[in-house]
Amino acid sequence: MQGPFGSSGNSSDRDTVVVRVVALRADGLELEYDLPKSASPDECAADWQFPFRVFKPVAGEARLLDAAELDARVDTWLKDAKLSRASCGHWFFTWNAFRIECDPQSVLETVEAFDLDSPDVREGTTAVDPETVRRKRAEADVVAIPRAWPSAARA
Repeated sequence: MQGPFGSSGNSSDRDTVVVRVVALRADGLELEYDLPKSASPDECAADWQFPFRVFKPVAGEARLLDAAELDARVDTWLKDAKLSRASCGHWFFTWNAFRIECDPQSVLETVEAFDLDSPDVREGTTAVDPETVRRKRAEADVVAIPRAWPSAARA
């Protein structure tokens, strides 16, 4: 891919997560979320969040079971990336805008994103909050646009 200012590059994205049932309980399931075995060591090192375990009750929201372990992993990840806890919550830009996420509880968003049992995804049944979508896009745009095209921002 060739950019308008002579830059070039490529990117790829893969959104694959392996979910394994660890235990069956009368009130729900214990699940482990992990990257696929085919994930490279670099892919695994880049994502401190995996693997993680949750309890998904029959009724109610999933609960993270290994928050202390994830908290320790994020510290290692930050150290390896030469970042401090002060970096948490800030955005950075490469080809995409990324938020530096350090909260172990944030993995529950992954549970929601990959939960195929809960939502009714037939046409007309899944409600999308347009304000939430706009806010998420705006957060990324605030970070990405000034840094991606500095000459365009000055024009």
